[in-house]
Amino acid sequence: MTIRRAARGLLALAIFLVTTFVAAPTGRTQSTLPVTLRLTSQTPWNTLKDPVLDVSIRADNAGAEPIEELTLGLTIGAPVRSRTAYEASLTSGPELPIFAATIPKKDALEPAGTRRFRTSVDLSTIGGISRVDSLVYPMRIDLRSAGSPVAWLDTAAIFLVRAPQAPLLVSTTVELTAPSAFDPDGLLVDREFEGSVAPTGSLGAEVAALVGLTSGHRLSLVDLVVQPSLLDQLSMMADGYHRADGSEVKSGTDGAARAASLIAELRRAVSSPLVHLTAMPFSGPTIPSLLASGLSSDLATQEATGKATVQVILGVDPATTVVRPPEGALDDAAVSALAALGASTILGNADTVERPPQPNEFAPPPTATLAVGGQTVDVVLPDTGTQALLSQIGFQSDPVRAAQATLGELATIWREQPVPSTPRGIGLLLPTGSPARFWGAFLGRLASAPFLRPVAATDLVRQIPPPVAPSTIVAPSTERFSPGYVEAIKRARRDLLAFRSMLVEPTPLPDRLGRGLLHAESAAYLGDESAGRAWIDHVNEVTHEVFSRAVPDTSQVFTFLSETASIPLRMGDPGTLPIRFTLQLRSNRFRFPGGDQQVVTLTQPNQIVTFDATALASGQGTIQVVLRAPSGRAIRQTTLTVRSRSVNRIALLVTGVAALVLIGLWSRRLFKRPTT
Repeated sequence: MTIRRAARGLLALAIFLVTTFVAAPTGRTQSTLPVTLRLTSQTPWNTLKDPVLDVSIRADNAGAEPIEELTLGLTIGAPVRSRTAYEASLTSGPELPIFAATIPKKDALEPAGTRRFRTSVDLSTIGGISRVDSLVYPMRIDLRSAGSPVAWLDTAAIFLVRAPQAPLLVSTTVELTAPSAFDPDGLLVDREFEGSVAPTGSLGAEVAALVGLTSGHRLSLVDLVVQPSLLDQLSMMADGYHRADGSEVKSGTDGAARAASLIAELRRAVSSPLVHLTAMPFSGPTIPSLLASGLSSDLATQEATGKATVQVILGVDPATTVVRPPEGALDDAAVSALAALGASTILGNADTVERPPQPNEFAPPPTATLAVGGQTVDVVLPDTGTQALLSQIGFQSDPVRAAQATLGELATIWREQPVPSTPRGIGLLLPTGSPARFWGAFLGRLASAPFLRPVAATDLVRQIPPPVAPSTIVAPSTERFSPGYVEAIKRARRDLLAFRSMLVEPTPLPDRLGRGLLHAESAAYLGDESAGRAWIDHVNEVTHEVFSRAVPDTSQVFTFLSETASIPLRMGDPGTLPIRFTLQLRSNRFRFPGGDQQVVTLTQPNQIVTFDATALASGQGTIQVVLRAPSGRAIRQTTLTVRSRSVNRIALLVTGVAALVLIGLWSRRLFKRPTT
């Protein structure tokens, strides 16, 4: 045994020296040759019964010269036993190699060409692979030309020697979101959105991976957070749409067919009890921005519209007790508002609250509580190290490697305490907009890894209760809209309410305009209010045009030849939408025996509305004509000019009596008074 151990040590040393001084590059510095490697497939983990590790990579040559004398290098390092060592291995490669192989490859990598390479290794034949402990081993794959590395990538090999006794609980939050692809007129302006809904697009692949988790042999629990405005856009596409360039896509063709198929797949996924569905506020506004900007009443509207949209399109009622605030933005007021709406569990960010450092740099607790104004809610917190790994710049440009490296991170966390005295778990928040291949690669690994047990967020809170002492939000969100922007939204909403009350026949137009104002409150416009104003301006254009159509023609000057006369007002053209409103006349020079207001239903142009008026004085006067919506809002006001040549009877009588009095006083001078 002593001789065997010495031999193994000498072998490891030899491999280390060879790979360090001959073949293995240091750090992540690539060579000057424009070659990139991507991992196309890798055995997620191996066991004693299935010890063969298969690896496939793709090499791309972006240069103008062929790369010849190719060999493929595979180096496996000693096992890592801490997260710090594991994460370092993803950038610097194996620290102490225990295995190295060089495989010659025929033919050259041509300019602007692509080649695929595949290799395998039986891990059970490597002396440095433990037969006692399940461990994670850093692995580097490099492509060499004439013995010199030209490109490489780092990943992880996971070797399990026995069935895990206590798998790591994993609560996974998946967000289905997208920026607005349509403009306020309903035209598609983001052509990339069409590609994203294809089966190989980012949204299509995400939904397909969710469907895969709820069928077959890879069953898994996830918390799915949907942005309802995205569903609204998909529904618009499925019905057929126009692009901004004027081209039309009819229902059942191209992007419309793909959107309809995506909705059908999503319905299939959310119908499974393994998918716990949560709806964001309709357009994805940050809750603190609504409350701080004076739009607190809109939060209930955003929530109600979001839930109704999800229910109509997907046929499922989203949860009300589990919520994911858009972007994870929170402050005390937002927590209080969510609790008032029925939330008991918030899906937070990794840095929502500060978590105490753990012994040996173990993973921090995945749950916490927030207490505001006597209300307490639980918070599920994604793991800080895993989230940092997923958010690294360029990390997901190689999606299969990202999936495998993340799985290695989770295996390393599980290895911290493989048989704990109490349940251990972490939260995951998968980044929205991830590459298409990442979803299937990672969610498949997550569902089938024997050392992981996917659970819902509520189950994680139940099995790993948060600390008794409430936590404090580390960095409360302070973003808000400007006062002018908020006032524009409120003014447009009042006009929309007036417009809605004027409609005689049902039409989807007010609801669509209302959703447009909700779009204007999206988090995307917190730093770009000029773009958000397009939604407000569109509402104003539609409502103000309808209001203007109702205004009567007051350019004519009316002349009264008698004390009382009729004033005929020629109304405007309502267009295709019949409208109802109140027409009111106001003046201190005229009174209106039949009443100063009438309810008008305008169904066609040039309708005549007549008012009886009595002049209180002769001469020229004005009458204010006010149009008021049934909601009570004055929508338009104009002025009518009226001349009166009639003589008022009362005024004539008063004048006659005054004249007689004056004559009587003057006639006294004709009589001589007696003198004393």
